[in-house]
Amino acid sequence: MSNQSSSAPPPAASGKYSTLFVSIDGLKVRKEPGLKSETVAKLELYEPVTFLNKKTEWTQEISLGYEKVTDHWVKVRTQSGKEGWVFGAGVHYYKMKRKGVLD
Repeated sequence: MSNQSSSAPPPAASGKYSTLFVSIDGLKVRKEPGLKSETVAKLELYEPVTFLNKKTEWTQEISLGYEKVTDHWVKVRTQSGKEGWVFGAGVHYYKMKRKGVLD
């Protein structure tokens, strides 16, 4: 058992968390799940984030511009270490640009 400080984030290679990629340019990371919550960060298209294995029990329908999507909110950590919630439709397991989004 190593005696690491609990404030240090676990190494990315630990396999404990997955990396997701932002599929909507300008995706907002929010303090709490939901559109009314304060924005803590803004992400660029294809930016990698760490999925913290938490998602809301409930889903929300959000209009992305050209299409409406119903999805969960998921908890992520940005590369700069900020933690918060993003709409699940805005992240993906591989780099892709989501269709139906107003630029």
